[in-house]
Amino acid sequence: MNSEEFIKLCLDNGIENVLLTINNVYSSNIEMHNDEVHKEQTMDVTTYTIKATYQDNTITLNTEYLDESLILSIKEMAEFTENKTLDEVLEAREIKANKKVKKEIVSDFKDDLINAYQLAKKEPYCTFYLQEIEYKAVSKRIVNSEGLSLESNNSYYEYGCEITSKKDDEEAVTDTKIIVVKDKKDLDVLGFTKDIILTNKIHLDKKNIKSGKYKILFREAVVKDLISYFVSMLNGNSVNKGITLLKDSLGQKEFSDKLTIIENPQDENSPSTRLFDDEGTTTSKKELLSKGIIKSFIYDNKSAKEAKKESSGNSYNGGIDVRNVYLEKGNSSYEDLIKKMDNGIIVNDVMVSSSATNINTGVYTGEISSGFLVENGKIVSGISNVIFVTNLHEVFNNVIDIGNEIVYTTSTIGAPCLLVDNITITGGVENED
Repeated sequence: MNSEEFIKLCLDNGIENVLLTINNVYSSNIEMHNDEVHKEQTMDVTTYTIKATYQDNTITLNTEYLDESLILSIKEMAEFTENKTLDEVLEAREIKANKKVKKEIVSDFKDDLINAYQLAKKEPYCTFYLQEIEYKAVSKRIVNSEGLSLESNNSYYEYGCEITSKKDDEEAVTDTKIIVVKDKKDLDVLGFTKDIILTNKIHLDKKNIKSGKYKILFREAVVKDLISYFVSMLNGNSVNKGITLLKDSLGQKEFSDKLTIIENPQDENSPSTRLFDDEGTTTSKKELLSKGIIKSFIYDNKSAKEAKKESSGNSYNGGIDVRNVYLEKGNSSYEDLIKKMDNGIIVNDVMVSSSATNINTGVYTGEISSGFLVENGKIVSGISNVIFVTNLHEVFNNVIDIGNEIVYTTSTIGAPCLLVDNITITGGVENED
């Protein structure tokens, strides 16, 4: 039974305001441990979300099929539901669907993965090597009983690499790299592997450092986390409840004028293209932060109504979220940033617990799980036993420079490197009095 037939069946049985969301997720992936294939699989799954009204009660039902048996399920759910709040019924409108995506397989990358392992095993202390490539194609369609029909398609590749090394009787070190690309030609497995091998090799030679204030060069994966933290403070639900640090900051300059953060789900070159959100609201390009000024909060329908605003098109997966958010890049290469830092620390990866962040205070504290010490503009060693203690205002106001390449380590947020000053580090060496 197709979606149009199912909606007609609902209407014939007295079920009104039918909204049907069809989600199709196709994925193909290979996972390798050392040079052996640990897992190789392809999945193609379609699910449906039905929102409908029966006898003035509105229900939501998730299912993996469409057939006549669901009519009874909807009616029974409505009998035990007291939800008299009706969402605005979306009228028929047209959004030109983007190009349908191909359902590709990634088995042709197997030789690249084996060659990458051969490269890694030349390192004398490498004890374990894991790689995974996944191709994902996502299609979302929304149709309703008013004749609405919307479709949005997207696809991307994700490559992950993890290397564990152990030197003599010292503690083992593990480094990971995840990269998300839109185009297959940008999936440079050997190049990405060389980067993580180098990181792991330097990380293996660790030393303790003194506590104090340092210049910090945050790598892309960490900047992605900082952007995600910032975005969580713009969440309409949190703003309405007054529990976010930025609740009264709309239109105010809060951070360095070097920083501009944009959301653009409409970008066809994005790994997370979406023409509309899960409630059918058309997405749009918008500035969240413009030269340090807070420009937008993000809303779904419910939070927007509470705030007497319009939805910003940010309803995803049952909550408020974003698609294709990125920090605008600067002009300096990674090597330029290291030279500009002169002396300081490069932070490749951090471990931050949920208790170490708070959207009401902006605190941001964690352990540097992979980092380098830089002296006179050159990387000299890895670092160990290092904790950083800072907050979002300190990081985003002490910006020295921004990298010239936006990297996606997740499909939804892209980030360049970020060089900042005066960040407090608690090291493993006591300062001399």
